[in-house]
Amino acid sequence: MNINHDAPVTVRRQIEVFSPPEMVWEWLSRVELWQEWHPEISGSRWLEGRGRNGLFKWRLRKVVGMTCRMESWQEMREVGFVANAWSSTVRQVFRMDGDFRRTRVTAEASVEGPGYGLGLLRSAVQSQLERTNELWLGALKTNIESERVRARVGEVTSPAGLPKRGVQAKGRQSQRFRRR
Repeated sequence: MNINHDAPVTVRRQIEVFSPPEMVWEWLSRVELWQEWHPEISGSRWLEGRGRNGLFKWRLRKVVGMTCRMESWQEMREVGFVANAWSSTVRQVFRMDGDFRRTRVTAEASVEGPGYGLGLLRSAVQSQLERTNELWLGALKTNIESERVRARVGEVTSPAGLPKRGVQAKGRQSQRFRRR
């Protein structure tokens, strides 16, 4: 999936996550768990189907809600969705490329619609889109990398690698903290 590179508002950001693409895929593809790790998503759920052409809804900061259609769903490679809101079209895609140690995640987004090519509105939307994409990538990196650290020191994780809140594995200590 491609964003609209001719749209008046576009953004492209990249980050490297020290984890294999499979782990990054698990975190991005599980829409229903976004609110567990993204600090500004207050709700997310599938409405109809899952994966490509699936319909889902998510809410940002308990204020802005969007219904989206998953346009791209390539396991371990790409997740992309489109939303129509406020007479505009928002396109967002996340691409993953890496090996068993690290994954480069690229986030691209575009917004087009009446009024977005002009002055202050365009500038405000551009700033918000940049901030939102940086937050997606930062939250993804922080949570995945810290989850790997928690797993090393004995916290139990769910099958997808997402941490189970408040659960500590009994009888396990990391080598670093073990009493001698």
